[in-house]
Amino acid sequence: MINKRLSFFILFFLIGCSDNNLSHDVVLADPLMNEIPIVSIYNSNNEEMEATSFAICWNYCDEATLSPINEEGRVQNSNASNEAELGETMEIALHYESPHTISHQLVSFDGSSSTEEELENETFEVHGQGDIQYAIVTRFLNKNEETIGRIQTIFSVHLN
Repeated sequence: MINKRLSFFILFFLIGCSDNNLSHDVVLADPLMNEIPIVSIYNSNNEEMEATSFAICWNYCDEATLSPINEEGRVQNSNASNEAELGETMEIALHYESPHTISHQLVSFDGSSSTEEELENETFEVHGQGDIQYAIVTRFLNKNEETIGRIQTIFSVHLN
């Protein structure tokens, strides 16, 4: 009889503790982005440059584990080559309306050295000579300035 009562109590306890509605555990301050946006680069003639984009992380980026990525190595392996003029203005276009703050970082590599810079807006000028490789890291930040997504777009230009 005691075993039946004990079994009933344990069963009742387990049923009472199980909750299929976990809404108290799922509190999101910022909306998730269901699609990974497309990032494109356009030249001064409004022609899309040949480029490759990929998500570094999406929706659940852990700032503590986001180490600097070897953009230089990835850019060196870029085979997307485009023609450009010295000083030509390129524009970064994001094909997605994001509710988040967005920033762009530009990494350029000319075969012997690389430079990194935060872009103030969605444009930059092509500088150097010969073949230049670029990586644009687009970051999506929540209201607490935490990274929630990073996309890297790589392309090369041959300066005329």
